[in-house]
Amino acid sequence: MKNKIFFTIFTFFGLLFVSNLFATVGVSDTYMLLENNTRNASFTVFNRSDEPHDYKITFVHFLQDKTGGYKPLDKESDIIKFADTFLIYTPRQFHLEAGGSQVIRLQKKSMVTALDGEYVSHILISEQPPVIDDSEVVKKSDKMEFVINQVFATSFPVVVRKGTLNLDVSSTDVIFKQEKTHMTAKFTINITGNKSLRADVFIKDGDQIIALMKGANIFLSSKTRDVVLNFADGNDKMNKFIKDYKGKTLSFEILDSITNSSLYKKNITVKI
Repeated sequence: MKNKIFFTIFTFFGLLFVSNLFATVGVSDTYMLLENNTRNASFTVFNRSDEPHDYKITFVHFLQDKTGGYKPLDKESDIIKFADTFLIYTPRQFHLEAGGSQVIRLQKKSMVTALDGEYVSHILISEQPPVIDDSEVVKKSDKMEFVINQVFATSFPVVVRKGTLNLDVSSTDVIFKQEKTHMTAKFTINITGNKSLRADVFIKDGDQIIALMKGANIFLSSKTRDVVLNFADGNDKMNKFIKDYKGKTLSFEILDSITNSSLYKKNITVKI
């Protein structure tokens, strides 16, 4: 008898703001905000593979730590409230041919009885493993055959807000360091208030961008984010940066990614 044992490997990406070039499921958005009078939103899922796939849309919940990492969260707390309580969406399952796309529509329910505040969930888009046909199990010998299927999943945060919320942003000193292959700028962003931050960070010399980070989420579960910006890759660029900027004053700015408004700005001195 020849037995086939089927394994499905789930490859999960998208919680960080680094894309996976090998992923076969694509999504048009990496963040979604429904604030006060905004009731409807949508995003598009793409099948980037050469084969047809089935997909499922669900909501999941995560707790963010100060490094920007996530771990699963089972229940709400006084600080963390789930957004999917107030959301309906369609379709929840669908099929896409190779290269196809599907628009997913979300609608916010009435929040008349909800407390003012911020509610966060992550929407999960996952490929579904193929259905195994029993006829594929061939009885020929005593050998065992393993069949491995890899499926991909990705997620992004959906934030629902009610009421007038406040946010203050600050940062620790920026520490520059010369690594083996690049320069780094290390600092910690801190937030206070009752709403999260999606931030763009710039280090500039006048209008020239020296280092940047876009779309960094800092949620109320941590209220702090340790950041390491890598820049000036290679010895030539490192040496040029040190020669041009050691002891020089640069500008450091944190902007709201959604409104593009400046939330925090200061001058920093490059000490290496």
